[in-house]
Amino acid sequence: MFPLASLFLIIALFATAILASEANDSPEELACAAENQSEVDEEQMYTNLIEFVRSGDGFVNPSLVVRPVEPNASFRGVFTTDSVREGDVLCSLPWHLILKAEDVDEIREEELTICRTIRSVIREMKLGEDSEFAPYVRYLLSTPKVQLPSLWSADGRDLLMNIIGAENEHYIMNPLNRWLEDCEGGDDPLELQAAMLTLSRETWDLMIPFYDMHNHHNGHKLNTIIEIREGEKIEIRAARDIEKDEQVYESYNFCSECGGRSTGYGTTELLFDYGFVENYPQRWIIIDDVVEFDLDYTENGSHDELEVRWLTKHVPSKSDILKLNEEIEQLEALQSSSFSSFDNKVPHHEWEVTKQYLSALLVALKHAVEAAEGVEGSPTIVVSEDFDYEEEEEEEE
Repeated sequence: MFPLASLFLIIALFATAILASEANDSPEELACAAENQSEVDEEQMYTNLIEFVRSGDGFVNPSLVVRPVEPNASFRGVFTTDSVREGDVLCSLPWHLILKAEDVDEIREEELTICRTIRSVIREMKLGEDSEFAPYVRYLLSTPKVQLPSLWSADGRDLLMNIIGAENEHYIMNPLNRWLEDCEGGDDPLELQAAMLTLSRETWDLMIPFYDMHNHHNGHKLNTIIEIREGEKIEIRAARDIEKDEQVYESYNFCSECGGRSTGYGTTELLFDYGFVENYPQRWIIIDDVVEFDLDYTENGSHDELEVRWLTKHVPSKSDILKLNEEIEQLEALQSSSFSSFDNKVPHHEWEVTKQYLSALLVALKHAVEAAEGVEGSPTIVVSEDFDYEEEEEEEE
């Protein structure tokens, strides 16, 4: 046996070696190690969620994986690791794997379905690891705080209202008011987060694990279609052939299960309800909500040319064009005065999103004016195939 003093000496030397090793790690190395461990934990969380679906008699296509949308980005999406053919099933969930209104503990008389769904989500989030939906709850709890404009700072909302007009504040506040007023909900932080998560992720008042991780895009990039068989299952299929390494998208307003969003709902409304400015194609509703158009790159695939497609028979008249030009002038003045440099009174994320929205709106309005006037002063009419267009004569004063 070693003498007791020798044993203490060995322990001391071992401890000193450990401390010396830790001391040699720079703050950058320690931060990198922590970030790598976080990424490992996050990857495991997505793996567990997919396994949760599969072990519950659901299906997730083996060609799908969750990964950053760009290298080193924290923002993630669902991608293919192999090509997928049109009509192939991407994921399928039986009814018992979906969080829904009937899962709520207490049915309140005349309560909206979405309110019951929110309360179901709140209950499961409070149960945490004891929830039957634990892998899904773990994912929900790990998501960053929802950044909807209704939850922005007062300065951030004021900045946005300078663009859309103070009279439209109720549109900004709609998601929060749905919970606080329509659902008579409370402002407990966890309950509020659960409510905003549900309102920004639900599909037909249903919370669908894994499917709600798909990002939004319209146009050619939209490549999924969803089928809801109430009481049985939900199935998501490829709407077209999807190439290897392509991101898999859903639509928050053009999908078959989006309710009444096919008209009167566009880029501005998506910002209010989801907190982001969508990429092209964009949909804009202007001039007292009677002029509606899509703005997208030309069909020849050029990313240098944008094209307006009118969605209603009402194309801006000469008086409308005057109003649009006045609005463009006002917005350009606002852009110069409020967005030439960062305003530290407004949280950076809110300032950036508002700046992005203002830029997108200006581009849209200018293209609408150009399309309405035409190169030679006559209207340029490019109309959606959704209806037969007959140009209406408008009397000008």
